[in-house]
Amino acid sequence: MHLDSKQEADSICEPCLSGKLNVAPFPSSQSRACKPLKLVHSDVHGPLPVCTASGYRYWITFIDDSTRLRSVLLLKTKGEATSAFKQFKAFAENETNERIGTLRDDKGGEYMSKELDDFCSEHGIQRQHTVRNMPQKNGVAERFNHVLSEGITAMLSEAGLPPSFWGEALSALVHVLNRCPTSALPDKTPFEAFYGHKPDVSHLRIWGCVAYVHVQKDKRGLEVLQPLYQEGNDL
Repeated sequence: MHLDSKQEADSICEPCLSGKLNVAPFPSSQSRACKPLKLVHSDVHGPLPVCTASGYRYWITFIDDSTRLRSVLLLKTKGEATSAFKQFKAFAENETNERIGTLRDDKGGEYMSKELDDFCSEHGIQRQHTVRNMPQKNGVAERFNHVLSEGITAMLSEAGLPPSFWGEALSALVHVLNRCPTSALPDKTPFEAFYGHKPDVSHLRIWGCVAYVHVQKDKRGLEVLQPLYQEGNDL
């Protein structure tokens, strides 16, 4: 089919933009913190549909940009985020003898309290808030939440445990991930990069496997001995 037209094609088709416009991929950051705690990524995940036996419905993550060590704390409400950050700060600075330089978050309400803002100002901690509805800007923390969600689901399914055990699965998963290689570090695990020595993994077991607990004599009661009486054993 021959079209005899002298008119040049429009370089921008606005109807096509309206119907097929997509957000361009976000480039990966090429800069990294040069020492531990210079930059900490954080995000809150939840509420989860099932609470733990202790009543927790959320978790909050703190990820060191330099070493990629992950710390996760359980929360009953989002309002506990400030207390969790204070707890993380005390632990991390005590272990590394460094001070937190910058806290990066997604500008959620739990991060915008006056208490947290005043605390950071008092301790010289800079704040970085990402743009609204742009989780890619807080990609380190957002991606880790995705990894945790998938890992917890797999662990509960493999162990055959109810969803209320997600808190225990979360703690075990983070413990293992900190001792596993990551593409973010060339030749070290996050544990070694943060603490300065290689981790001992001899204590690791399959999560959810059968375990036996020794009950001390002064803690033993009739509820422990009752099965023995029922079986007719000579005590």
